[in-house]
Amino acid sequence: LSPLLEAAENLSAEDRQALTLLLRDASLAEDLAETDFTSESGRRLWRAISEKKPGNERDWAELLTPLGEADRRLLSSLLVDAQPVENPRRHLGELISKRRCRVRLKEIEPVVLAMGDGGRAVDEALRAEYRRLISELKGSKRPT
Repeated sequence: LSPLLEAAENLSAEDRQALTLLLRDASLAEDLAETDFTSESGRRLWRAISEKKPGNERDWAELLTPLGEADRRLLSSLLVDAQPVENPRRHLGELISKRRCRVRLKEIEPVVLAMGDGGRAVDEALRAEYRRLISELKGSKRPT
């Protein structure tokens, strides 16, 4: 695969959405962490945007210059594809909140599901967090 196709394929839909919102308002980069991106391409582009915080066309040109060819083309394609969003900060907040919930759920789910098995202690606070995350992500509680 070409570097551009590889970078584009490695960019998850959520990474693409988050980066597109950052292209609309680069100041949103401060609301994110590198760990909010699942792909290396997403993390590289977030770092570039958060370090430069471009605000005008000249800034964007300066941002693109040090990037590799694949990242430059990917960011350029995101700039072209970016659609206006009424409230980018709220939209990004919802997107990242869900992503962070999924990551935390993935971390604690095996522990919660194993609680009570083989004499393991039941951590009610962790179980409550698990149920809250399930409820937020799925809209209904899953029995544990």
